[in-house]
Amino acid sequence: MKKYPYHLTTLDNGLKVLFLPTKSFESVYVSLLGKVGHRAELKNEIGVAHFFEHLLFDGTKRFPTAQQLSTYLDSYGGNFNGTTTADTVEYYVKIIPDHFNIALDYLSDIFFHSNLTEIGKEKKVIYQEYLRAKDRPEDILFRERRSGLYPNQSIGRTIFDDILHLNEINQKTIFNYQKRCYIAQNFILTIVGDLTEKEVIKYSKQYFSQFSDSKKRIHFNPAIINPNLSLKITNTPTEQAKLSISYRGYPVDSKEWIYLQLLSSIFGSSHSSRVYTKIRHQKHLAYNVGSGITAFCDTGYFSVTTYVDEKKVQETTNNIFSEVKQLLKNGLIKGELEKAKNITLSGLLFALENIDFYCRIFSRQILFDKKPLKIEDYKEIIQKATEKDLMSVANYVFSDKPKVNLITQNLKTLEINC
Repeated sequence: MKKYPYHLTTLDNGLKVLFLPTKSFESVYVSLLGKVGHRAELKNEIGVAHFFEHLLFDGTKRFPTAQQLSTYLDSYGGNFNGTTTADTVEYYVKIIPDHFNIALDYLSDIFFHSNLTEIGKEKKVIYQEYLRAKDRPEDILFRERRSGLYPNQSIGRTIFDDILHLNEINQKTIFNYQKRCYIAQNFILTIVGDLTEKEVIKYSKQYFSQFSDSKKRIHFNPAIINPNLSLKITNTPTEQAKLSISYRGYPVDSKEWIYLQLLSSIFGSSHSSRVYTKIRHQKHLAYNVGSGITAFCDTGYFSVTTYVDEKKVQETTNNIFSEVKQLLKNGLIKGELEKAKNITLSGLLFALENIDFYCRIFSRQILFDKKPLKIEDYKEIIQKATEKDLMSVANYVFSDKPKVNLITQNLKTLEINC
């Protein structure tokens, strides 16, 4: 059986360093993952997590402009980016093993020596990012869905909320956020590749021992999913109506979260699933329909999404709710559980072929102080899952009142026959 080893070290300043040795990839992936997403923002800092992530790529003392900074890494063939989510911020570099130290040099440079002066420029850039999202009905759907699931909470905020506070961000806001959030205890440095532990520790100490150590870790307020049935219809020009029906789910990397993946493959995420078969193959209502899971460190949700003719929205919605009722009433059909196990296990193993996924499946658990589930553990949970496990999850998820979001051109009402 293939092994997936990992080595965890903590530097003197409190920074956790996770090394994932593997010969499976031609590249090395270096990630700084931080517990400093939207949920780390104070009330006077709305939008600053995303804004700060942008700002770090705008130049350092060594490389004063964004172009010079990018050219440095490009010269070694490295790829880089940053992402901000509700829970986290990640900065990463993907590079060949010969230039592994360049990745660490680059990340440490933007972390500790960024100029943080291009505030006016980044306000313009983020406003353009907002306009791009506003132009895409799919983006509107996904953002409004999360806002509806977590109303009046930082976890439910999106760029549509951030933009309302963009002009309030200034140098003082940025420095206060950096001082409070960008400390060693809020981050994990993860390195994946065909390297030795000795060189990983050596370069990690060389480049990241300067990380500040305040011992004041970020703690999120508990996330509370909206317990009420809700319907939000947004009218905007679009050729197809965009429909999403959501329910409560589970935190990432929990056993129930894995069971929900199995259930999702039965209900809607596979091409032979119940909802896909009903909506596409039997009723011919949509080109595509599927279920999916979104999970955070302490919460999550399950959604069914499809794009259909506006005139068919009510019929489509009724059919989705009908499949929910059938599942709860009659349970699983013979063969569905085994098929779900094969789909879910294959999905996990296929995903592990991507170096970024391989990195995050380990790093996110350690960042949030969870006992790491090894890949072998995931496999075992999938293989030992029972119909009782899946139906327990189904009853929990679907006993929640649905949250329905609809992006469409003219429709004003929709009956929720759940």
